[in-house]
Parts: sequence; structure tokens; C-alpha cells
Amino acid sequence: MEQFLKRQLPIGVAFVVGLVLWAVYYIPSGLAQNVQQAFTAWAIILSGAALILGILSAIHHHWSKVSQQKAGYGYSLVTLFFFGFVLLSGWFSNEHFNWPLWASIVFFAIGAIMAFIFLLRRIGGAGRAMTGNGIAAALFLALGLVGIFGIVPLQATLFTGLTIKEGSIFDWVFQNMFVPLDATMFSLLAFYIASAAFRAFRARSFEATALLIAGCIVMIGRVPLGEQLAVTISGQTISFASVAGWILNNPNAAAQRGILLGVLLSMVAISLRIIFGIERTYMGGAD
Repeated sequence: MEQFLKRQLPIGVAFVVGLVLWAVYYIPSGLAQNVQQAFTAWAIILSGAALILGILSAIHHHWSKVSQQKAGYGYSLVTLFFFGFVLLSGWFSNEHFNWPLWASIVFFAIGAIMAFIFLLRRIGGAGRAMTGNGIAAALFLALGLVGIFGIVPLQATLFTGLTIKEGSIFDWVFQNMFVPLDATMFSLLAFYIASAAFRAFRARSFEATALLIAGCIVMIGRVPLGEQLAVTISGQTISFASVAGWILNNPNAAAQRGILLGVLLSMVAISLRIIFGIERTYMGGAD
């Protein structure tokens, strides 16, 4: 029975779902629409479950680093703290029941209980083995205090309420903390791209030389100065911008379509492997 639940049942479900989603393109439109709506609803449910699983996995990963005091565990501690902070700031609150206040009180109570147990164990001689629990107690106490004396008063004075609506503290955290950090992380990609381009553009072969020349033309043709640079040959004006546009619309587009076609064929192949039970990595195995 255990073997059936772990291997045969998931393969059977993947086989049936794959065949159904393939067959909806060959059945009457009304029935196909109903089937697609049903599977879309299940996809939303599974996405929510996967999100919860991912959150719990991330919490477990960071907490393991903190409890074992691995290298860089301070970053994990900051991550866990702000996870709780954003959770409190985004918790729905109304005039009848202040959820963030009571959640903060629960955090503080848990931290106080864990701190009390930690002190008892230290007095009893458990020593350093309880360091992880001491950090957990401090984390819960800090979250509780921040929620009670920080988030809840801000809700009543500076912001319109602890909801995810515009003007709330959650919206402020998103706009003034998450968005700048997100932009900073993406801006770092420019340096990685420049580093990769420097390595790829070294004229060591014909292909690398062609890539270097084409890249330089496109970069020059995409800046305002490059748009003004042009030469006239036999009465026809040729600019860097026009040459860059030709490179992007012809050889570049052809290469992109070839890559996309290869990706689509790979998707078909991996879908068939999953449907017929050849590919089983989605079950957590190595084969």
C-alpha cells in the first residue's frame, strides 16, 4: 500500500491529468471550457498549497541555521524577524477585533514561556545546548514587543489601518522597503551581464568576433548619440540605429525563434516523459 501511494498513484494521476488536458483540444468547446475551468481551480488550490509549503520550508531552513549557529546565521535571524514583522503588519484588522495586537501578545507570550524554560535549563546545567531556544525566545519576545509598542500604535496614528490597502502600514513596508530592495537586486544583474559579455566578446574565434561586432553596433545604435551617427552611401543614409534594428529583427529574431522552438519541443518531450511515467523527479526521487 505504501509503495502504491508513493509511486503508482502519483504516476496514475499524472497520466490521467496529462491525457485529459491533451484531449480537451479535440472535444466540443463547451465541455472543454468546463474541464479547463475545473483544472484551473485545482491549479490555484495546488499553487496555494505549494506557497504554504515553500514558506514553511524557508522558515525551517533559516531556523535550522539559527539553531545550529551556522556561518551567516545572523542573516537568517533578520529574515525570520522581518517575516514576522510583515506578517503582523499585513494582518487584517477591524474595529471589533484587533488581530495584530492579539497576535503580538501571542508572540510575546510564547517568547516569555520559552525564555522561562531556557533559564530553567541553564540553571539546571543544560548550558550551551539550549542556545538555539534562547535565540527563539528572544525572537518571539522582540516580535511581540515590536507589534505591541510599534505596529499597533502606528496603525492608530499614522496609517489608515493594518490591511493590504493603499495607505496602510503593509503598503508602506512594500513601497519603501521591498520595492527598493527588489530594484537593488535586479540592478546587480547589469554587472553580471557586463561581466558575462566581457568574457563572451573576446575575439578569440570567428563566432566571438561576430558577436563582438554585432553587440557593439546594437549598443551604439540604442543610445541617443548612436541614433545621430549615420553615413550616406549612393544616396542612401545608413545609421547605427537602422543597422541595429536589422540585426535585432533578422538574425537575432531567427535565433530566438530557433531557441523557442527547441524549448517547445523539450516541453513536449518532458510532458510525454511525465505522462508515461518515465520522468519521476516530481515525486522527489532521483529518477
